[in-house]
Amino acid sequence: MSPEGSGLSTATARTPAASFRVADVGKDVSLAGWVNRRRDMGRSSSIDLRDRHGLTQVVIDATESPDAHKVVTDVRTSCAAWSEAPLRSASLERRTRSWKPAR
Repeated sequence: MSPEGSGLSTATARTPAASFRVADVGKDVSLAGWVNRRRDMGRSSSIDLRDRHGLTQVVIDATESPDAHKVVTDVRTSCAAWSEAPLRSASLERRTRSWKPAR
């Protein structure tokens, strides 16, 4: 992937993982950090992106972003990663008992 296509050629404001709030849902956010964990669920994959502020789960759906889904299959733990996409909230059925909404 070329730097132009990856978005790495331009400086962007990065959002710390722990700073997301309910009011931010729907806004475009830019994340950078290290892959803490990767999961492959067939049609979609997810990575837990870690930065010094905390963890954010990045979900990549093959039907919405086929190119990104192909790239994420090669991502390994501790790889540096960058993502830019609209922020979404977890659906009620996917939230765990320990999930607490941001204020």
